[in-house]
Amino acid sequence: MCSSGRIAAAGWALWGLILMFVAIGVWWFGMRPLEHKMADLADAAVEGRAELGPEYARKSGTWLLLWGGTVGLILVVAYLMVFKPF
Repeated sequence: MCSSGRIAAAGWALWGLILMFVAIGVWWFGMRPLEHKMADLADAAVEGRAELGPEYARKSGTWLLLWGGTVGLILVVAYLMVFKPF
């Protein structure tokens, strides 16, 4: 429990904030740009009446890995906020 009013005094709260900011950073700087590139590739495929190529599949796989990591981080943050292990 943090009785001093400082977030750094409660390790669970500090780590929860740090991990949440990391998750937000992964989404903002990693997943969002990939989403825009994937949308551009999909638009180009529709305009050219072509199938999505291996570049789209590669970006999609990377996006899924980043999504899994982000969801994992958010679950860890939820655990820290509920159980306050330290």
